Amino acid sequence: MDLETYYIAALTLILVVGMGAQVFGRLTRIPSILILLLIGILAGPAGFNFVRPELFGEGIRAIVAIAVVIIVFEGSININIGALGALSRGMLLLVGLGSLITFVGFTLTAHYVAQLSWPISALLGSILTATGPTVITPLVRQSHIKHRVAKLLEFEGVFNDAISIILAATVFEWVLFESGLHGGLFSLIFRLLSGLGIGVAGGLVLRYVLSSESLKKQTAKLFTLAFIFMLYTISDLLASSSGLLAVASCGLMVGVSTCTLVRSVDVHHKESIREFKEDLTVILIAVIFILLAAYFRPEHLVVIGWRGVVVVLMLMFVIRPIAVLTSTYASHELSLKESLFISLTGPRGVVPASMAVYFAMRLTNNPMATSIMVGMVFLTVIFTVVFASVFTRLAASRMGMVSMEMCIVGGGSIGRILAERFVKRGERVVVIDSEEENCRIAKQLGAEAVHGDAAEVRVLKKAGIQRAKYLIVTTNLDNTNLLVCQLAKSKFGLDGDRIVARVNNPENLKAFKDMGVRAMSPALSTVITIENLIDRPDLLSTEVSMELDIVERRLSNPELFDKPIRELALDECLVILVKRGEESYVPKGDFVLKEGDYITLIGKGRNVREAAALIG
Repeated sequence: MDLETYYIAALTLILVVGMGAQVFGRLTRIPSILILLLIGILAGPAGFNFVRPELFGEGIRAIVAIAVVIIVFEGSININIGALGALSRGMLLLVGLGSLITFVGFTLTAHYVAQLSWPISALLGSILTATGPTVITPLVRQSHIKHRVAKLLEFEGVFNDAISIILAATVFEWVLFESGLHGGLFSLIFRLLSGLGIGVAGGLVLRYVLSSESLKKQTAKLFTLAFIFMLYTISDLLASSSGLLAVASCGLMVGVSTCTLVRSVDVHHKESIREFKEDLTVILIAVIFILLAAYFRPEHLVVIGWRGVVVVLMLMFVIRPIAVLTSTYASHELSLKESLFISLTGPRGVVPASMAVYFAMRLTNNPMATSIMVGMVFLTVIFTVVFASVFTRLAASRMGMVSMEMCIVGGGSIGRILAERFVKRGERVVVIDSEEENCRIAKQLGAEAVHGDAAEVRVLKKAGIQRAKYLIVTTNLDNTNLLVCQLAKSKFGLDGDRIVARVNNPENLKAFKDMGVRAMSPALSTVITIENLIDRPDLLSTEVSMELDIVERRLSNPELFDKPIRELALDECLVILVKRGEESYVPKGDFVLKEGDYITLIGKGRNVREAAALIG
């Protein structure tokens, strides 16, 4: 077989098998990356020797670089940092301070525990600082993790990849080529600032171009693809290895909905660009993981030995928790459970694997260093991916990390305000609306949106109504609201307690209540509220209601059964109502709680969320 035919045959096989692995992974909920790694090892020299990396030569670096650029841009454009507001400080600390702690901690551990040289320890520390969006994004989506926790993990993965590449390139030059301490620090700072500056400027330019209404959808996709490669090249030429940070910053600027710099610019075709990049990402992940895994040899694990396993475990259960808890504690934006969950969810993905292969190709004169680096990185990828996939499924619900999946039908003024409030509470929100403009606004608020008629079963399925804990129907047509409630009950099995409907005409309230759903009339509610504002102005004022959250939870925590309310560890949060069967109580401190009680809490955002998680 001539070389040209071999290339075509190898890439065809990789694509077919890779896509099959992706499908199998979705069906079995096994991380597809593990399947791809196994296929790559079996297809490579350690197995059937069909995929021979040496025949690809330097070309594999170009393939990996192209793939990583698209993957990082796809990850960053999906992060609407403007909708996350309060988490921005925590994100920056996690990426900045967290990366530094991880790098220093792993370098020290690798040197003193695994007895590796300082240069190799530092190089491994810089490589394994990255947490991969290729692994994290599918995990958080499959496990339906809380919106704010999921987005923070995705943000960390995207930007840690970029920072890790810059850090590794600097360490490689500084330590192995003895460029000197001051030269290394200057190079690192210069690369970081160059990547950020070029990326932000490029993002603003791209937003401006995409704001043109005359730009066709297909042209927008191709232009965006060409633009990010141009940006990557310019940044890399100006400051070596800074291109990926520029691409990540550009994607963040395009994806953001509200920001001082971009407030007046409306990006068209953003969704089609996202879908285009997601499709490319699925294909590229399959290709590069199989190609990279083909470099792996069983003897690489023999070289690192049991000490290497200890180092990887310390990274997972000591170094990363310290890095995350330190960063999030300094930001005061996450609860302890949220921080612990993030600290134990740090899978490594394509960037560490590709960097390990890249540096191994550069260190041909030091086979021992090559074996140690490839073995340690691939062992870390396997351990962290397996643990993260098992941990997120088992621990997410127990730690209160599963989002409530609010499904809102109607993206008008009422649906929009509800979506915004639920997103701020950290819930995963899906808005269904027949108007594209309402869907666009919902996405800017940080919610997911499905364009279509909610009276169609197909649209409800697309929105994931079968996973929704609450369906909230808010359109201004009672017939539509009634039909959606009927479909939710008859086709998807939602019980009446999980459906809340807006009734525009008070005369139709009986029809909804006869169906067994919870319903309210804005007209009647307005009258009652105005009346209460007269009698109890401080309790029901607009300012108070916007600052405070009222949450109801069913008591399911065994530790609180048969305990008086005064013994609950509630911080700036009050129990204002307890419903037990058909009876409702306004409790005092000596009121004893029972299993199955419905408890209504009032308090400020974070405090009331923590109290609700404690109750059940």
